[in-house]
Amino acid sequence: MSCLLANLLYAAALSYYHYMTFLGYSALPFLTNTELFLYPIGAIGVVLPFAIMFGFNPSRCVSSLTCLPSSQPPHPALQRAELT
Repeated sequence: MSCLLANLLYAAALSYYHYMTFLGYSALPFLTNTELFLYPIGAIGVVLPFAIMFGFNPSRCVSSLTCLPSSQPPHPALQRAELT
């Protein structure tokens, strides 16, 4: 259930992002073929059922990318602040 909800939320957010980008660029008179910005929405619609079917959880994937442990030691000022 969490996988389904995560996939649907990510698909909705990415589709909304691409639609808003399309609206912004289509307002510029010197750009042509701005409908190309809508093509990723179709790709999201094609990939979404497969992601749900294979149990891909985008939240777990993104959190594993952003929550990696740091290879550098913390700054000395931060270490002193933790001790007090």
